[in-house]
Amino acid sequence: MYWHRQRVWAKPRMADTCDHVLIVGAFRFPTGDAAAARVLGIAKSLRLAGCKVTFGGWEQRERPEDDDGNGGFAYEGFSYVSQDEFRTDWMSAAPRLWRYLFAGGATLRWIGGMPRGSIRAVIAYHGGSLFLLRLLLLCRIRGIRLIADCTEWYAPEGLVGGRYGAGHIDHEFRMRFVNPLVGRLIVISRYLRDHYRRRGCDVVLAPPTVDLEQAKWANVETPQKDGVLRLVYAGVPARKDILGSALLGLRRLKQEGHQVVLHLLGPSRDDLLSCLDGNEALLAELGGACVLHGRVPQEAVPRLISRADFSLLLRPVTRESAAGFSTKLVESLAAGVPVITNPTGDIDYYVKDGREAILLPGSTEADFVAGIWRVLALPAEVRTAMRANARATAREHFAYRPYAQELGRLIGNGRELHH
Repeated sequence: MYWHRQRVWAKPRMADTCDHVLIVGAFRFPTGDAAAARVLGIAKSLRLAGCKVTFGGWEQRERPEDDDGNGGFAYEGFSYVSQDEFRTDWMSAAPRLWRYLFAGGATLRWIGGMPRGSIRAVIAYHGGSLFLLRLLLLCRIRGIRLIADCTEWYAPEGLVGGRYGAGHIDHEFRMRFVNPLVGRLIVISRYLRDHYRRRGCDVVLAPPTVDLEQAKWANVETPQKDGVLRLVYAGVPARKDILGSALLGLRRLKQEGHQVVLHLLGPSRDDLLSCLDGNEALLAELGGACVLHGRVPQEAVPRLISRADFSLLLRPVTRESAAGFSTKLVESLAAGVPVITNPTGDIDYYVKDGREAILLPGSTEADFVAGIWRVLALPAEVRTAMRANARATAREHFAYRPYAQELGRLIGNGRELHH
């Protein structure tokens, strides 16, 4: 325990200027979840804008392979100090929720122990309302600019206790009152941008971004040309993803004699059964049309995605899907793989039907099957063009460089970028 406190209180080396930004909150840096990829993209934009960025994620501890040899830890040139706010694996749902609501103490002590004037801004990725309010007070006392990064507006059904549970009440309070009180926000969607601009906030829209120069995006492959249509789904199917419609559609396509295979990166067999209401017979009927790869390292995901002809993303049309934005979509396009999806949220703002996507009118089994019929009728040269279009769209909309100027302005850096 003593070692842990020493590690949490360790101070990162300060920049020579006060262009130093901390990114803290509910993510597992550097590769523990999609949130970590989100904040890493923001950090790369800020580095281009002239800022030094240090991470204080809520993962349990730093990775040994990131030891920088100088008493700290770094990933892709960014130092980080793990805050160990997420120690919840062994807890049941209620204690885990309680810990989340009151998390953030170690992070606040870490920031409070830094010299005055050494931090220009703090970006807080989610976290409970109490954490953000305490952080806002600390930042105002210390003369630090606070920015909230907002990427979701959860539905009550997905939170412990539902509509009247503590998780939903806290989340709504943060979205409706605490974020506007912070006043400066980075948001992931136009829905959130418009909502907070109406509340008088200074808002920068930044979707999930990728660094296309990374080796994992450069070393992508192409699908086999053997008459099999390969689809891929990457992630763990939550309530906001409708994977069951695709599985039912796969059974129908198989019965019709089509060679369509869905590769699943992340889901377990139990996850699939949950999507099918426990229908073991249906899952057995799918057989080789459904291939489970289990959890795979983040570095291997782009290569595995790139082997598919299309990726798959089906979501219901709700406030949650309108406010959020899928990292799966961005990863697919960055790997040069067009996507089969229904247009929720900002999806049809970035991708167009027949260009780098097959846009479905809905997310039902019938919608999915009709979309696959369209794909099967496409000439080979059209599919090839769609792969090129996918990569071009990723470069145009989801590379981190175009967001550097506006994010730097929000931080208060005030520098002009010279490319």
